[in-house]
Amino acid sequence: MWACLPDAVCHRLLATACARPATSAPQMVRQQMTDRYITVIIPITLIMTIIKPTRLALMLLAAMATTTFVACSDDEERGEIEPIRVELNQVTQTDFAACSNGFANDLLAVLAAQPSAAKGNVVVSPISMQYLLSMMANTASVEVQAEVFDALGLNNYTLAETNQHSKELLTRLQQDDKYVKLALANSIWADDDLYISSEDVANIEDNYNADFVVHDFGNKADEAKQLIDKWASEKTHGLINSLSLKPSSSTAIVLANATYFNGKWSQPFNGRNTYQGVFHNENGTTSKVDMMQASVDAKVYVDGDVSVAELTYGRGYYSMMIVMPKDIGQQITDKTDWWGLHNKLVSATIDIRLPKFKVQNEFQDIVKVCQQLGINKLFDVQSNGVCYVNMGQSAMIDVDENGTKAAAVSYAEGLYTSDKPTEPIKFDHPFVYAIRENTTGTILFIGKVGQL
Repeated sequence: MWACLPDAVCHRLLATACARPATSAPQMVRQQMTDRYITVIIPITLIMTIIKPTRLALMLLAAMATTTFVACSDDEERGEIEPIRVELNQVTQTDFAACSNGFANDLLAVLAAQPSAAKGNVVVSPISMQYLLSMMANTASVEVQAEVFDALGLNNYTLAETNQHSKELLTRLQQDDKYVKLALANSIWADDDLYISSEDVANIEDNYNADFVVHDFGNKADEAKQLIDKWASEKTHGLINSLSLKPSSSTAIVLANATYFNGKWSQPFNGRNTYQGVFHNENGTTSKVDMMQASVDAKVYVDGDVSVAELTYGRGYYSMMIVMPKDIGQQITDKTDWWGLHNKLVSATIDIRLPKFKVQNEFQDIVKVCQQLGINKLFDVQSNGVCYVNMGQSAMIDVDENGTKAAAVSYAEGLYTSDKPTEPIKFDHPFVYAIRENTTGTILFIGKVGQL
């Protein structure tokens, strides 16, 4: 065995080895000296005498490591996660958000009645639709703009004011939160033969931070489909990989918004407390669900008609507000007064039971939805010879013990023409929900769970 030891130690070892009787050390002791070290080769009996304590120490260290490993495993098994310190405790709603949030309710009510929502579950992003329609308004006549803004609840705002508020909101919504990721992206793909005024392009690029892409739809429609799907996947981090949109050689323009949300609960649910519970579906049947359970500090409101809870994400800049009527058969998409209910909330430590759920919707006929909301002239032939005939939104939400992931992509295709309670709150039957940004009060996602 070779060892490098300080001079003083080597001299003591060498002296001891040489002083031993020949019968105890039949082999020669050899040494090599340098300026700083002595290299010693000693008999195996001497080596064993030296390393026995080290071997014992190694055994003790191994035992300690095993104990530490077991302790870590126990912690992981318990699924315990430290709650996040909430910084924002006071929710603010701007006048602009208050106006546009009415559109969120209107949109949910119409979509909940669509055949694609037959199972009773809906998720839609009103903010995504708002940005899409606002961009479309920038290339439309004043008459069309009036219809669009009226449906959005923004009839008291001019185009310039709407653009300015949209720009400010876009900046504010994407402020950093270590525990929440929110990203909005806008894009326009225009055919290389389409005329769009430079002023309209500048307004959209500046106020909506939109990418402007010129593409030859006439000869490369299939390639456009691939590019737009790739853009949607990248902007939603793989949550939405393909759209029902199918550009053709007649496509003149495609506008799109992608909205992505990924938030961790401020107070995560412990996975070990999740149990098999029962959800009472709106059609009268029941389903077995994974019911999450936690005792949390939350804002709640309960009366004889409704149970409400607001659960925060991250540092409190985002939250999910859940509203469940006492009566299972009660229509729950009728004009929920989100802000009015928020103002009734009180802080409490409460037992919350919420089912894990995942909902995905593909709404392909948003043109008819817009028409039901009072937008009609947008779908006439526009001044640049374009007619919007296809609008849709793909949206999804996934809620579990750690938090929520949600994404939506809204698109429009224009064609050439001529051409405090004591009882637990258990969300075990249909409810509506909304995810909100809390410095402006803007609703990002809204939905209903009717059957699981």
